[in-house]
Amino acid sequence: MYNRDAVYDQRGAEETRHTFGTRLWGKGENLNCNFEFLYQFGKFVRGNIHSYALASDTGYTIPLGGTTKIRFSLRADVYSGDDDPADSDLNSFNPFFQKGKHISQLAASGLINQRDLHLRITLTLDKHWSVTTSTLFIWRDSLNDGIYSIGNGVLRSGQSSQARYVDAQPELEAKYAFNRQLDLKGIFVYFRVGKFLKKTSPDRDITYLGSMLTFRF
Repeated sequence: MYNRDAVYDQRGAEETRHTFGTRLWGKGENLNCNFEFLYQFGKFVRGNIHSYALASDTGYTIPLGGTTKIRFSLRADVYSGDDDPADSDLNSFNPFFQKGKHISQLAASGLINQRDLHLRITLTLDKHWSVTTSTLFIWRDSLNDGIYSIGNGVLRSGQSSQARYVDAQPELEAKYAFNRQLDLKGIFVYFRVGKFLKKTSPDRDITYLGSMLTFRF
């Protein structure tokens, strides 16, 4: 990937980046898991790019009779940040084209310089109704890099604070599936600012309410 005008907390410059990755996954009667590793290298002006991402999703499903079941899952991810804004090298991971709801429906931040834990419980009542409750915790991976938007822009520079904790996001989602192609969701997310955002003001909690009608071809 080549970007003539890449912008990071370190500075904006030209970057050429290559990505290698692997994925391991499996599914048993009740347990399922998915693990991914990505490594990036290349050039950032006269410096070198060395960055990585580690992502995991592990879940366990308990049948409760009929079509009713409950699934417990834990997602744990690390997306590298830059080690030293004063040197010429770059360690910030570039996720390229991110999905907004890869982390949460609110998508308040992107997958650069981030560590996260996402605990989730999904109760499937029948073939139509399901309810999911979850809590997402986000920290900075490197204390020398900032936080970024879902479009890879710098939201908040990390060079004025050594705080790591960014936010917590409790979430509730109710879904009604009319059939395999059509479903309707109601979503509630509360974004509670952490120490890093408080120390690099302005800071404010966010309450998000939304609905989504999805038709699959």
